[in-house]
Amino acid sequence: MLSGADQSDTVQAILPNPLIVEARDSVGRPLVSVPVRFRGFGSGVGPDPDSAFDFAGGWTATTDSRGRASTFVRLGSLAGPIHVTAVTIDSFGFRLDSVSANFLVQPGRAARLVIGVRDSTAFVGDGYGLRIAVADRFSNPTTEPVTFQSLVPTVAAVDATGRVTARAIGRAAIMAEGSGFTDTAWITVPPSGLLAAIDVGDILTRVQPGLVVVRLDGSGYRHIGPLGELPEWTAAGDSILYGRDGRLHLSDTLGSFDRPLLPTGPTTSEAWGSYSSNGQWVFFNDASGFCQPLYRAPSDGSQAVWVGPGACDSMVVRPSSSPDGLRAAVWHSLYGIGILDVASGAITYLIPNCPCPYTNFPARWSPDGAMLAYLKDTVIFITTPSGATPIQLTPAIASYDRLAFKWSPDSQWLVARRRNGLDLIRVQDGLRLPLGWSQRFWDPAWRP
Repeated sequence: MLSGADQSDTVQAILPNPLIVEARDSVGRPLVSVPVRFRGFGSGVGPDPDSAFDFAGGWTATTDSRGRASTFVRLGSLAGPIHVTAVTIDSFGFRLDSVSANFLVQPGRAARLVIGVRDSTAFVGDGYGLRIAVADRFSNPTTEPVTFQSLVPTVAAVDATGRVTARAIGRAAIMAEGSGFTDTAWITVPPSGLLAAIDVGDILTRVQPGLVVVRLDGSGYRHIGPLGELPEWTAAGDSILYGRDGRLHLSDTLGSFDRPLLPTGPTTSEAWGSYSSNGQWVFFNDASGFCQPLYRAPSDGSQAVWVGPGACDSMVVRPSSSPDGLRAAVWHSLYGIGILDVASGAITYLIPNCPCPYTNFPARWSPDGAMLAYLKDTVIFITTPSGATPIQLTPAIASYDRLAFKWSPDSQWLVARRRNGLDLIRVQDGLRLPLGWSQRFWDPAWRP
C-alpha cells in the first residue's frame, strides 16, 4: 500500500486522495502491466471520481511502468469502518498477493430523528429507555443532543436521558427534539392482566404459531399449545378452552396437558365454548352439521345436554354464558341477537339482524352480568340483557374483528382485535389503548 489509506469523510463522499498500491516481485522489481482488482466493502471504487460508485463488484486496473495502480473511493451510506482490497492477478487469473486499506465513514448532516420503538407498553410503575437519536438521511445516528417532553405527564413521565416511567393507566405521547427536528413516541399504560391468544407466528423471526399466554404489557410470553382458535378461560383461570381440529380442547397455562373437553359424549365436533363466571357451566355448539345445536354441560364437560334450537330451520350459535349459567346470549341466524333461557328453551330477541355487510354478532355477556357487547358490522356497541337502547362504543374507523373481542374480569374493559393489533377499550368512556406489541395476536381472552 503506497498511499491513500486511513482517510475519513461523511457518507457518500468521494475521498480526495486516490488509493495507490505498488506491486513488486520477490527481489523488489516493479511488476508492470499486471492486473490489480480493487473491490470496496461498504464503498464504491472506480477509475475516476465520477465513476467511483458505478462498479458495485469492483473494477480492475493495470500497473504502470512503476508497478503502480490506483482507484478512487466513494464512501457508502452506512457510517462506520470500511475497507477496500487490492488483489494482484497473474496471467492465468490466479491471485498473487493482496492488501487492504481501511477508511472511516462518518454520519452526514442531520436530517431527521430516528426512533427505535415508536409504540411501547408498560404497567404503572414500570419504565424503559427511549432509543431516539438525531440521524442523517440514511438513519446513521449523530452525536447531537436530544431533549424529551411528555405531552401527558399524568400518564407517563420522561427524564432528560429519555427514561420513561408509567404513572397511570392511559395513553401518552413523548415528544423528542434535536437539531431542529421533532418526532413522537407513544406509550400505552394498560391495567394489569394476562391474555390467552392465538399467535399467528413470524417466519422471519422463527416464531412458531400457536396458543400463547402473554401479559398486557407484552411480557411473560409463553407458547403453550398448537395453533387453534377462539380461546376461552375457565372461571378459575387455570385452564384455557380453545378450538382445534374441529374439537374443543382444554390446556393449562404451562402446556403440560391438552385434552378434549368431551372425551365421550353426544358430539363429534364442537365450537364456541363459553364458561359461566360462577364456574359451574360451559356452553358450546355442535359443529358437525348445518344446525349446529347448542349444548350446556357442567364445567368438566360431562353430561352435556342439548338446549336449542327447537327445529333445524335455523342456527343458534356463538353462545356467551350469563354469570350463573342459566341463560346465554346467542346469535340466531334468522332473528339476530337474543337471550336463551335454558329452563324454558325460549329466546328473547334483543338486536335484529341488520342489512349491513356482516350483520350483528356475536354478543359477549359481561362477567358482572350487567352488559352485552356486540358488533354491528365492525363497530362495537353496548346494550343490556334487558334490551336497553344500544350505545356505540367505538368509531367506525377503528374496524374491529367480528369474533375477536372479550371482556375484562371486572367488566370495565374490552380487549378487541383491530387490523394492526389489539386494543383495550374502556367501557365507561370509550378510551382506546392500542397494544403496540400485539400485531401477531388474534382471538384474545382476558384471564379471570
